[in-house]
Amino acid sequence: MTDTNVQDWVSARDEQIAQIAGQLVRGRVCFLFGAGMSQPSKGLSGSELAFELLRRGLFKKYRLPLDPDFERQLREVASRFPLEAIAEGVMHRLPFQESELEEILKTVVFRDADQQKPARHVGHDLLAAIVARFGPRTLFTTNWDLLLEEALGESGITITESNLRGIDRVYDDGNTAVIHLHGTFADNPLIREEDLMDPDRPLFQLFTSELMTKAFVFVGYSLNDFNIRALYSKARNILARRSQKLKKKTYIVSPPRDDIDRRVSSEIWAHRDAEYLPIGAEEFFQLLYSEAATNYLDDMKQQLKERLNIRLEDLQVKIDEIVRVFPDFQNPEQVVRYLDAITKGRRQ
Repeated sequence: MTDTNVQDWVSARDEQIAQIAGQLVRGRVCFLFGAGMSQPSKGLSGSELAFELLRRGLFKKYRLPLDPDFERQLREVASRFPLEAIAEGVMHRLPFQESELEEILKTVVFRDADQQKPARHVGHDLLAAIVARFGPRTLFTTNWDLLLEEALGESGITITESNLRGIDRVYDDGNTAVIHLHGTFADNPLIREEDLMDPDRPLFQLFTSELMTKAFVFVGYSLNDFNIRALYSKARNILARRSQKLKKKTYIVSPPRDDIDRRVSSEIWAHRDAEYLPIGAEEFFQLLYSEAATNYLDDMKQQLKERLNIRLEDLQVKIDEIVRVFPDFQNPEQVVRYLDAITKGRRQ
């Protein structure tokens, strides 16, 4: 691949991030987080989890290290069946069935974290900074961990089926609802087919409603989950009939393994009416925060321009002068925020 080709797709990706940032500051973006968001915290991918469920649930007598040929065969089998189907089959072989399946999930999902509590990564912290400054106040995830809430601090409130009725209180208190579509480790973690294939569950109805009206960003998610894939397909069909009115897009954020993976992923997602961003969560949120801050500042400057009846060029000169004269203002953004606060309500 030539340098020109790399520059082309990187430029296209950065333009997509700029578009998302522009909608983010206007409250028109919502996020869904999948396993890829937790993998930098040493969480297992879906394929690795499927392998571990088979090994621990159906082949427990085989001790580590596994025979290479047997491990290869087991991994091939794990790759041929949906994760939720494997979980369903494994559970019925376990002595304590559902409770033991939950215990396996708690043990293996962060297997490489040395049995310690998984630590959030830079992407989580950047997301928390974005939420604090721009919103949104609703985040969706299919992960069982509470890394999102840990990053958000006291303002991040876990929502599952058991406490969905209290979601209005979360918003009234100015907090952020982190909606776990598949439960949490502490509150009914869902993975089996019979749990995931019910589109009438209240949480998924809420998710579908948001998907219909917001520019959705899927982070660390490939739509391999049957339930999400079915709901996405249903919502996409409805949106196709209303595209002239809504003009909304769906974005998929996930790092490619190589250039071929990037090109194939881009084509597949384009066919699904979604735009693929070949980038990891940490870099994505770093670029998104920067773009959103720029958008937010530009919007405030435009409002000041109209409020003060001044040209943008002259406004920028005034801002720079204030920064130089008053050392308490550490940067131009602080000046813009101050001017915005003291001029609100002024009429020409």
